[in-house]
Amino acid sequence: CTVTTNSLFADLKDGDTAELRYARHLQNLDQASELSEDITKAVQTRDIDFAGDADDEWKALYGDLGFTPVRNSNLEQLEGAETGSAAGVYPVIYDLPVDVTSDAGLIQSVSAGKMLLLKNIRLSGANVTGKTATSSAVGALVGCVNGALTLENCQVYLSRSHGHVGPDANRNKQWLQGGDTGGLVGRIEAGGSAEIQNSFAATTAAGVMSVGGLVGRVDGKLSVTHSYADCYLTLEKGSQGIAGGLVGVGIDTAWSPVRIPTGQFGHSAFPSRSAGPATLDRHRPRQ
Repeated sequence: CTVTTNSLFADLKDGDTAELRYARHLQNLDQASELSEDITKAVQTRDIDFAGDADDEWKALYGDLGFTPVRNSNLEQLEGAETGSAAGVYPVIYDLPVDVTSDAGLIQSVSAGKMLLLKNIRLSGANVTGKTATSSAVGALVGCVNGALTLENCQVYLSRSHGHVGPDANRNKQWLQGGDTGGLVGRIEAGGSAEIQNSFAATTAAGVMSVGGLVGRVDGKLSVTHSYADCYLTLEKGSQGIAGGLVGVGIDTAWSPVRIPTGQFGHSAFPSRSAGPATLDRHRPRQ
């Protein structure tokens, strides 16, 4: 018989597009697997549950082994496919477990000179920690951005009830933890850029140097449209860090504007420290 959980991917189309149906397929996107050199696009076609008890789920196969954030400079697109149950319904990744000593997220980083699109990705109950004190960049979706990142219609939340912070949103329990921590993205480096469209984060996050509802720290370029954050944000006790409802720290230069919409949820729409003004997009976010 065929053991689906041991397959490299559920399917490989056109030689460069991987279909993801199990957590193992998601982990195989990482370059350390030596399976992903030709993969430039991946499509998630069903829910992936890291805490599920089914025989073919991660927990049953690997116990308490954590997920290693995906590092793959060849990957250009990761998206969720409509499930078919209804228009606009996409598969969810439940209870992603990441605990590493590096930058951390579903995707560890976007390399300089590379582009990555994350589209229709849903994370529920993601628990992501980067244990390198002040230097780690931690976001539920992406840790550190040196290249060009686009997030389109992506959602991060705690409750399995779609789109809610939920009863697990105890402000004393941090689900995302790092040096620079954001609900979606940890840090955008100088020379890096990110566009966040029609996306939100509803979780709890803690940082040492910075923490923001969407992005922890911006040293490069950031554009945010039709997006919001509804998060509990915490700075490590005794730190000199900075917190902001959408962006923790925004460093403004002549070539790196930070575009942040008005009418957003979160404690504040602006970075709590910025060397210059932000550009406003006055369209309200879609609910």
